[in-house]
Amino acid sequence: MFASSFAWVPAALVALCALTLAHKRAVALPAPVPAADRSNGTSVTVPDASGFDPIPDTIPDTYIITLKRGCDVNNFQTNVSRTLYEINMQQLSIAAENPDAHVVMSNLDRMFDLGPDFRGLAGTLAPDALPRIQQHPNMSAIEPVVRVALATTPVTTTPVSTTPVLTHEAAAAAVAPGLLQVNAPWHLARISQRQRNVVQPYSYPRSAGTGVRVYILDTGVTAQHPQLEGRAALGGVFCSSCTGVTAAIDDHGHGSHVAGIVASKTYGVAKRATVVAVKILDRDGAGNTADLIAGLNYVVQQQKSLNSRPGTPPTRGVANLSIAGPVSAAVNAAVAAVVAAGVPVIVAAGNGNGDSACNYSPSGSAAALAVGATSLSDTRAAFSNTGPCIGMFAPGVAVTSLWLGSGTRTMSGTSMAAPAVAGIAALVLANHADWSPAQVRAHLTTTATSGVVTDAGAGAPNLLAFSDANVSG
Repeated sequence: MFASSFAWVPAALVALCALTLAHKRAVALPAPVPAADRSNGTSVTVPDASGFDPIPDTIPDTYIITLKRGCDVNNFQTNVSRTLYEINMQQLSIAAENPDAHVVMSNLDRMFDLGPDFRGLAGTLAPDALPRIQQHPNMSAIEPVVRVALATTPVTTTPVSTTPVLTHEAAAAAVAPGLLQVNAPWHLARISQRQRNVVQPYSYPRSAGTGVRVYILDTGVTAQHPQLEGRAALGGVFCSSCTGVTAAIDDHGHGSHVAGIVASKTYGVAKRATVVAVKILDRDGAGNTADLIAGLNYVVQQQKSLNSRPGTPPTRGVANLSIAGPVSAAVNAAVAAVVAAGVPVIVAAGNGNGDSACNYSPSGSAAALAVGATSLSDTRAAFSNTGPCIGMFAPGVAVTSLWLGSGTRTMSGTSMAAPAVAGIAALVLANHADWSPAQVRAHLTTTATSGVVTDAGAGAPNLLAFSDANVSG
């Protein structure tokens, strides 16, 4: 029955995708592996038409489809539209006969093009549509859309004073050619010292992230916060539950807190970088894997547009994801595609109380740099995930940063650790605009402070993020 479902698909299209896949196999993503191997960010195989195993927090009847390498997403959507139309007509007939019946109208309304390594679609599919879609010759994998969550601890502290701590920039002979921030918050002081000392100044390079865009895929950003000094831009809105929201303005607080750790005047690592709000989570901090991939798609398209202008220097970008969800082969592959497009992706390791970061996405993506959290005593935070998917640790307990309005708040979580490393990546790219994500990651790893994290956890590297004031070297 299904063999003829796509008999009308142009043969040339199928041949083109097959030839492209074969021709570029040497640089393609690794071959699909079982879902149990969660550390390498590759795709999973499609189950048979009997359906999917139940996944916690799955959004009913909603799926992500990834295509074979080299296939065109617009052509795929056009090709399946006739099948989906037929199934929708059947669903309407069922509804007419039984108003109480569960009816699903199929609609693949989201398209993703993150480059040749990841093209796909997302949307609703009726149960009858699944086996039909799975038979399409250009489909690589299909998985349910699942919810993702903020990577902060369940309880945060009450808001602290909204009066900002003064930042003093002065020439620092000891760290020339850098700058020095005295009275720095502990998380900045710690990443600036080899030995544990949370009351020392924060030293950073004079470039301070100038010219680098750090994409904050989160709840949005309070772009007018005085601590951001006009260095915040409102990007796209991609959260499915953000009804009526047209701007990536923070209506929760988490995204602003993350952005502040990256680039704010007092609490930020890269004090002259630009943060770009990409809203993938709603006012309750809720989102899903399709929203996340849509946000990553935006990052790739923005960077592509910025760097396609003739006669202009390259604009470098970093993506920060302070969220966690169940393992998603699609998310892990999308992260890998962003990195392949030239954008380092820094992610929170997740707050699973010592669980392996490999058991979550996006921290399970081998292409992402997953960051665990440490306390003021250089001990891995009790809530922080660990394991071989961790790239390094950074301060993530009692970190003060921005909140809604012009306020601040002190919070804990791997959500706070990741943006510290994203900020360091921005410092590196400001002085090395020609470096690839692999070179940035190698620098972050080789300059990190080794052997100081207590109880780093089995399989995790004992590395604490370090901000090198002499990064120009």
